[in-house]
Amino acid sequence: MIIRKKQIEVQFLLKHFPAVAIVGPRQCGKSTLAKVISQNYKDSVYLDLENPEDRAKLTEPTLFLSQFKGKLVCMDEVQFMPEIFSVLRSLIDREKNNGQFLLLGSASPHLLQQSSETLAGRIAYTELAPFTLEEVSSIPKDQQKNIWMRGGFPKSFLPRNEQVSMLWRKNFIQTFLERDLSVFGFNVPPESMRKLWMMCAHLHGQPLNLSALGNSLGISHTTAGHYIDVLAGTYMLQKIEPYFANLEKRIRKTPKVYLTDSGILHALLNIEKYDELITHPVAGFSWEGYVLQQIRGSLPDWQVNYITTSNQTEIDFILTKGKRTVAVECKLSQAPVLSRGFYNIVDELKIKEAYVVCPVKQAFPISNSIRVIPVSGLIEALKK
Repeated sequence: MIIRKKQIEVQFLLKHFPAVAIVGPRQCGKSTLAKVISQNYKDSVYLDLENPEDRAKLTEPTLFLSQFKGKLVCMDEVQFMPEIFSVLRSLIDREKNNGQFLLLGSASPHLLQQSSETLAGRIAYTELAPFTLEEVSSIPKDQQKNIWMRGGFPKSFLPRNEQVSMLWRKNFIQTFLERDLSVFGFNVPPESMRKLWMMCAHLHGQPLNLSALGNSLGISHTTAGHYIDVLAGTYMLQKIEPYFANLEKRIRKTPKVYLTDSGILHALLNIEKYDELITHPVAGFSWEGYVLQQIRGSLPDWQVNYITTSNQTEIDFILTKGKRTVAVECKLSQAPVLSRGFYNIVDELKIKEAYVVCPVKQAFPISNSIRVIPVSGLIEALKK
């Protein structure tokens, strides 16, 4: 069994908040984590709000939930009943105890209607990502390497057969488009969303141009922006904003777009094997997105931005936390070569800590302040 790092955080939050919400993409392991945590509570209650029978129990929600005073009530897929938040507020205020409700949602907090308003000050949100490299470090090395190719969704990462993994991912994509979007309340044509998702896969790691996306799909840039927001709000896609700094060079101001999971990216592009991946035009961008996936999954308290100047000089990621600023460049090479522009930006920003993340086994320096490092080494370095 792979132990989720998030478990300790959730248990801590339950001791200090009446309600805790675990949000993240569908099938990333929220339900499994919640059931593990619930074992530490006597007579905990689990409700799956995607299940009509469990939703029927909440026809009179106040009456039903009042009988579980002093017990942890876990509600899965809470976005199916957004009206439940107003009921939870009254119950929380009545009991005034921490650890009353554990809520699971497959949409970002701002899409969980009314939650941020009715439970303000009473709820803590935490995001669960698919498996990270750090979490699978306890399993054999030959299985760990699959996490870039297959991504971190448990049912994609764990199968021994590559074909089973790809079949799961393709079915996940189809179900998301044909069922989940409408269930979440989004009135988006599945075929239009599939085309846009595919285009984002080809643009993975590149600047977002809503006008170009809209023109390609025959829709307005506003509608394209709405579709992007839907994918971001359901954790299928993420935007990285530019880092604004006082540089002499002109800085590109548009965000870059990444699919949040490398396995889904590869499934959309029909890349089934590692040999196909490393020779594919998207390989370098896929590696960059994979590094981002590990940073976001293991280090959610770091701010992630990027820099690209008008003459195409860039740094993939600028990471900030408090007074610490770190430059991260991603290279799919064991002997990386950095541009003069990279060094210039590092010097101009007075960055004292920079890493080049490569598929290497051991870290080594290339200057006083710049080290080539594996993904796992980067995570360790940033935790210090």
